[in-house]
Amino acid sequence: MSTEMERNHEEFKFQAEISKVLDIVIHSLYTDKSIFIRELISNASDALEKLRYVSLTEKDYRDSDLPFEIKITLDKENKKVIIADTGVGMTKDELKKNLGTIAHSGALEYLSKAKTKEDLQLIGQFGVGFYSAFMVADKVVVTTTSYKKNAKTYKWESDGKNSFTIDEIDSTSRGTTIEIFLKEENLDFTDDFKVKEIIKKHSNFISFPINVNDEKINTIDAIWTKNTSEITDDQYNEFYKFVSNDFSGPKFRIHFKADAPLAIDALLFIPENNIEKLGFRTLEDSEVSLYCKKILIEHKAKNILPKYLRFVKGVVDSADLPLNISRETLQDSAIITKIRNVLTKRIFKHLNEQAKNEPEKYLEFYKEFSVYLKEGIATDFDRKTDLMKLLRFESLNNKKYVSLDEYVKEKKEDQKEIYYMTANDYDSAAASPYIEMFRKKEIDVLLTYEQVDDYILSQLPEYEGMKIVSVDSANLEVKNEDKKEGIADIESLAKWLKDEVYKDRVKEVKISSRLVDSPAILVSEGMTQGMQRFMQAMNKNDKMPGFTGMNDLEINPDNEIIKKIAVLRATDEEFAKELSEQIFDNATILAGLNTDVKKLVSRMNKIIEHAINK
Repeated sequence: MSTEMERNHEEFKFQAEISKVLDIVIHSLYTDKSIFIRELISNASDALEKLRYVSLTEKDYRDSDLPFEIKITLDKENKKVIIADTGVGMTKDELKKNLGTIAHSGALEYLSKAKTKEDLQLIGQFGVGFYSAFMVADKVVVTTTSYKKNAKTYKWESDGKNSFTIDEIDSTSRGTTIEIFLKEENLDFTDDFKVKEIIKKHSNFISFPINVNDEKINTIDAIWTKNTSEITDDQYNEFYKFVSNDFSGPKFRIHFKADAPLAIDALLFIPENNIEKLGFRTLEDSEVSLYCKKILIEHKAKNILPKYLRFVKGVVDSADLPLNISRETLQDSAIITKIRNVLTKRIFKHLNEQAKNEPEKYLEFYKEFSVYLKEGIATDFDRKTDLMKLLRFESLNNKKYVSLDEYVKEKKEDQKEIYYMTANDYDSAAASPYIEMFRKKEIDVLLTYEQVDDYILSQLPEYEGMKIVSVDSANLEVKNEDKKEGIADIESLAKWLKDEVYKDRVKEVKISSRLVDSPAILVSEGMTQGMQRFMQAMNKNDKMPGFTGMNDLEINPDNEIIKKIAVLRATDEEFAKELSEQIFDNATILAGLNTDVKKLVSRMNKIIEHAINK
């Protein structure tokens, strides 16, 4: 039997409209019953924040020696959860105003205007999370004492159906205590482990200590709300490990505050290693969690970053988020778009700064995560230029990785195009006949070593007003002004090769203006050979040189082999054809395209035999 001195007992009836709102909150709005713990802890935190503000200007307030904290007691024997705070508490008028009527929050006014079920989701802008307790409770009892001197203590009690009561009781310490008498089917909320996990997931970064059965649960500070000067590298690293489950430490961190267009506190990290590259798992759409005033709103928040930045980990906190009543879904997608734009811009800015200030460290990042940047170029048209600035390619001339800006800065005075070549590695690129003229003229070529690079660069028509062109393109600005016009019957040889030897395997046979030493190369007017190699890889049964009729063959009129074939076709046409076929296969192999290996080896044996007999 209670020893409380109860007096001035008052009972209040809920209006029909208010009962309807309660019914929505209790039965329809929340999808997860455990949300009530988050909501009540959030309310307790707000009460403590208000008292902290009061304490800055008032020293003589009630129980000033009490610590600022939240205590949760799980009482299995009495089947209840008790959540208590030492915050501002409430007077009787405040109790009636805050808990006695939902209409105070604005929900009743909105409900009177709502015409559809979908409209009801906007009630959340008026914040009635306290009533989520009735999802799990047969009865809720609130005991509260204001921080004001000489304040009395009051008890509010309701079953969440038709009425509530308010009684004045014996004085207690400052703050608010909420007793939740659980329904039989919800007794699992007295389980120690379960409640601690809920708090760690949703309320771990509350500024005030949260104790469950006298054990402190929230041991990690919400350091994203602090100034960078207040945080040590060790604290940053510990926080990174907490949010990422990665114990190797981050490569980069991005910690910033923004006031416009939204109030944002963000702490983002870029890992050392790409776990997708390591084959452990495929990343989600996001590795960034969304908070509102340190309360978790969405773990791995969807659309908070473009998908290609899914390797970025961390948290973003915005007090400007309009939430539905349960905080479970965001109402205004335009707000998320603004947050995404701010975060993306900051990430790009940071990466550019790192590339400038610590180029070697940036290059380490680039080699791990460049595939995501290239994915962005292929999917994010609006940010394509920003992403292009982050690309790095090895320079043929300098044997180091350079940006497109650096390439443009070092280009030849009359150079109108940016040239690139897809290769397996630097040595194979340097030995390729495709760059003979570039080497002679000391024109730099960007080297790409990944299949996706050729696709990405082929999607970029220009940069800084310069066309981006593959060196295997049939139409290049680079010409060999020293190239002889060739032997007398070179035009006749080209026609013979096209009509009698290669036929529909090439579009044209042309006299090359770019070759210096090599006899011949395949060039393309359409799809680059890198893309042709990719397409052939997709069709593994395709053994023919890539894409009939798409490539031209360029022959070098100054090459001794080409000269000999021109002469030989008049005296030994069959052998001239064998040599010409070998020239074509050699060019096909140099282009990285498929050829019939059995025919090639058989032909080589015939050529060797012919040479021995001669």
